[in-house]
Amino acid sequence: TTPVRLIYDNPLVDRRAEPGTHLSKTRDTLEFLLDNARDSVRIFCPYLTITDEFQKILVRTAKRGVRLEIITNSRDSDDIGKIPYFAAVSHYQELLKAGAHIYEWQGHHGLFAIEKKNGCEIPEGHWPGATLHTKSVVIDDSVALLGSHNLNTRSEGYNNESMALVTDPAIAGQLSGIFSDDLDVVEPGVQRTIPCGDGVAERPRKVEEVTPER
Repeated sequence: TTPVRLIYDNPLVDRRAEPGTHLSKTRDTLEFLLDNARDSVRIFCPYLTITDEFQKILVRTAKRGVRLEIITNSRDSDDIGKIPYFAAVSHYQELLKAGAHIYEWQGHHGLFAIEKKNGCEIPEGHWPGATLHTKSVVIDDSVALLGSHNLNTRSEGYNNESMALVTDPAIAGQLSGIFSDDLDVVEPGVQRTIPCGDGVAERPRKVEEVTPER
């Protein structure tokens, strides 16, 4: 009962009418959705090694006053190495200047440090994930795009990728709720805790927001 459109990208055969011009159906879909976003765009993007064209779309969206939020991997949680991470960082300044909010996934390094410091074990079910691998976009909590496309240069130019475009506020709202949970915002004065052995320890944040100074 939920409207779903499947989008399949194959860089070897997807071309525009002009000879040699590359076509990305996922990027074209995102451009349409983001240009028509009214209030909010929330993106899970593991590797922010985006194309110049997609960066322009994101910048344009943020400059229109739409709240653009992106969760991506930190240097410690990036599972494909530091060089791709630093390539992603090169996009930060322009996105932040446009008004985007970028959050880096912290992975498990802080939890390993807690175990080592306290000589205890954090039980299963309390580890959020060593690396971010979700690829998803939620627009205005009403439309969602999710699948295998990393929204980056490699997925656009080299990989076969599939995405599902879902027009359902219930599903989009669930994904947005996951995003909110990952932002890990708590009330002032409330301490994040995690069980460790027979006691509890202060839990590090799941994400850290990137600022122009950092």
